[in-house]
Amino acid sequence: MLSPEQIRKKLLKEAEEFNAYYDAKKYAPAKRIYDTARLISAFIDLPEPDHILLFGNRSYKEDHEELTDGLFPEWRVDKAVLFCIQSGDTYDKEDHRPSAEIFYYWEKLSDAGKDALKEYAACLVEKELHQRLYA
Repeated sequence: MLSPEQIRKKLLKEAEEFNAYYDAKKYAPAKRIYDTARLISAFIDLPEPDHILLFGNRSYKEDHEELTDGLFPEWRVDKAVLFCIQSGDTYDKEDHRPSAEIFYYWEKLSDAGKDALKEYAACLVEKELHQRLYA
């Protein structure tokens, strides 16, 4: 298992990789890297200074702190998301969302069936995290 410092270094490398993909105008992989980094940082409860380093400072007006961009510049993330939506390479576009039929069957499932599916989904997320962390 990776130590917190090793995970931190991997997240810093992810930021470099995001910017490399963005510079190459490969917006979909860049967005996926950003999404994964956000997920991992939330999952491991990344310390606030490291979170600010990666994702920037979004302070409240009352804090009177200057807004700063992190290693994942917000304007680049926004542009990558926009290009993904325009190209249809995202779940943000309506035709990529699950159909209403799925929700119909979800409501028909027993509580045990729902729990089993949730557990399976959690395993898939854990597998994705493991692949990204140990790659």
